[in-house]
Amino acid sequence: MSFKFFLISVYTLASLMIAAFSAFMTYLIIGEPIGMKMFSKISLSVVLAMPMIGFISYRIGSYFFSKFEDITKRLDAVSNEDFERVESDEKIDELAHIHHSINRVATRLSEVINNLKHHNKTMANMSVSFAHDVKTPLMIIDGYLEELQDGLIETSTAVEKLKHESGYINDLSSDMLEYLGSLQSGRAREELMVKQYVQECIELIPISPNVRWDITIPDDFTILFNPMDFKKVCINLLHNSTKFTEEGEISLYCIGDSIVFEDTGIGIDPSLLDQIRDPFITADASKNRQKSGLGVGLSIAINLAHNNGYKLQVDSERLHGSRILLAKASA
Repeated sequence: MSFKFFLISVYTLASLMIAAFSAFMTYLIIGEPIGMKMFSKISLSVVLAMPMIGFISYRIGSYFFSKFEDITKRLDAVSNEDFERVESDEKIDELAHIHHSINRVATRLSEVINNLKHHNKTMANMSVSFAHDVKTPLMIIDGYLEELQDGLIETSTAVEKLKHESGYINDLSSDMLEYLGSLQSGRAREELMVKQYVQECIELIPISPNVRWDITIPDDFTILFNPMDFKKVCINLLHNSTKFTEEGEISLYCIGDSIVFEDTGIGIDPSLLDQIRDPFITADASKNRQKSGLGVGLSIAINLAHNNGYKLQVDSERLHGSRILLAKASA
């Protein structure tokens, strides 16, 4: 049943009920049954009013039908992943609220679907990268085992080579596990004394004799963060800085509510700025090297910051070294 037909039927039934109620009330007021003459006049009034009632109900039904048709089209568009925001100047509060709710749902669905697509793409790329990077050390290990079996290489030399390649595979596995762990959200957050945590982190990170730390964070500066997540963010960012800074300094300081990680190293290639969320995206073309670069560490830090209501902003205007801000995400 269409909405217009339903509305016409409801109005018609209502008019008949009003006519019957009027007749009943007339009987109560007069105190005797209405005569045929009065009944015929009431019936004639009802019959004459029917076209007007039908016309009014049709117009009202058409108006509301068009409104609900717009809502249906918007819902169909959202179901087809058309999340464009549509502003409505609807005068009826309830209908305006429905349009507003659809816009909010569309925006949220767009964010969720884009995140899922990004994660699916990231996981696919990470799996391919992991399989590719693991293949080389496995082939090397297989080669050394054959040489060892044939007596073509000394046992001590083979053991050292095998340890090196197995260690590399272990590093790759740890990278993947760390990245997968960084995707999990919902961990409890606490007020943390930033300087205390930073001092603990820098004690764990080796640094070149030509590089110095410059920590100017106030003693009472705090951040609302999960303790383990914050440590991982600091360690990953500072570890990247130490690997790419041969001389100069690595600085940590505050700007408002933000924490700045700055170094005098080689910096971040501007061509990689749009890809730094992706694991195994690095400053070098290959992961088979001593410096693992900007790969998993930075993407882990980005994920952990996001899970705690923060974001990492890379200063793309910086000509020398890198400058990264850990700032509160906008609401």
